[in-house]
Amino acid sequence: MKKKGNVVIIGAGRSGRGLHGEFCYKDGYLITFGDINAELIDQLNRQKQYLSFSENADGSGFDECVVSGYQAFHIHRDRPLYLQALAEADLIFTATFDDAFESIVQDIKDAIALRIKQDIHKQTALVVGANYIGLYDYFSKAFEQHLSAEEKKEYDRYYVLAESIIYRVSSFPTPQQKVRDLCSVQNDAFSCLQVNTAQIRKADQIVLPSFFVEEDDTLRFMHCKIWNVNTSHCSLAYLGQYYGYENVCDAANDDQISRMAYYAAEEAYQGLARRYGLPKVQDRETKLGLWAWYRDRTMKDTVIRVGNDPIRKLRRTDRFIGAALNALEYGILPVHICQNAAYGFYFHNEGDPRTDQLHEKIRTLGIEETIKAVCGLNPDSDAKDQLIYDLILAKYYDLAKTNPLDEYIQQG
Repeated sequence: MKKKGNVVIIGAGRSGRGLHGEFCYKDGYLITFGDINAELIDQLNRQKQYLSFSENADGSGFDECVVSGYQAFHIHRDRPLYLQALAEADLIFTATFDDAFESIVQDIKDAIALRIKQDIHKQTALVVGANYIGLYDYFSKAFEQHLSAEEKKEYDRYYVLAESIIYRVSSFPTPQQKVRDLCSVQNDAFSCLQVNTAQIRKADQIVLPSFFVEEDDTLRFMHCKIWNVNTSHCSLAYLGQYYGYENVCDAANDDQISRMAYYAAEEAYQGLARRYGLPKVQDRETKLGLWAWYRDRTMKDTVIRVGNDPIRKLRRTDRFIGAALNALEYGILPVHICQNAAYGFYFHNEGDPRTDQLHEKIRTLGIEETIKAVCGLNPDSDAKDQLIYDLILAKYYDLAKTNPLDEYIQQG
């Protein structure tokens, strides 16, 4: 079968393999993965294929896709080969957390320099994706700042930057799936990648993937995703772990937890509705579909995966504080959003440095200063920040396992 073109996927994690890798393989592209995880890259190269399990739309089980024929490079150890793949790529996808953005900018800069040296001049679409508000603006400004005049000329002429929405959930494999393949990934039934309409239409010299779906306002969509869907999803993870659940689906079927997550999502939606002129009442079919997905026990998405990296998820622009600030801006009191955020400060994932960092802050700074630092709140100078801070702190104390009265009495 004739291949459509060369694709580089920066980030060979779950989304990189389960969304971009599977979709590009099915669409007939030659795939190169680039990642900083040497163990993962080596395993992908040893296996020469991996399994991507996608949930059936009716929840009856999983379809299997054997992804093969790719190459995988460590972005530093294999840098000449990795940069060559970037220089020759027709499409470049990013599927990373935002702590990799600076590295991606440097990678593209080095690839552009190589293209100039080797006289490679063709259109390339750089489709960026991450749970990050302002993704297009970040990369636009970064390339403006870091590219030389010659590199910027090449970039402006041949590169098309487009923002995408990674909506498909790609999770850890089940124990049974992992026995079959260490690199396997399980995914929900979502089968497309939403890409900004005006941006991607500039890529008029490339055969674009069939799984692209155009989205006119990706910034609004990202706000609605992170400040509504991700708010409730992460609420289920933080409350679920606190009350002893391993999987998000089980937390979503718990009466108390589901109510708390539901009310947080309602507060978040009301703020978004006023911001963007959406209907006052969210579409019933959309809401029921989301909660059916949360409660579906076919896909065992863990509270560890959904809740991990709490410092990022509790920061000012993200799913709790960003949603709370937006709600307050439009006169909505974000009680449940803030209360659910408090559970995030109890989240634990032993041995994970990102989570350990949160608890080290609490141990050394105390919870009051940690909330300010992690959430980016300035309660002494901003009334909205003060309200959010107070709500989180009060709930944190309420959730404590120790009784402060007992401690007070013991002190004599």
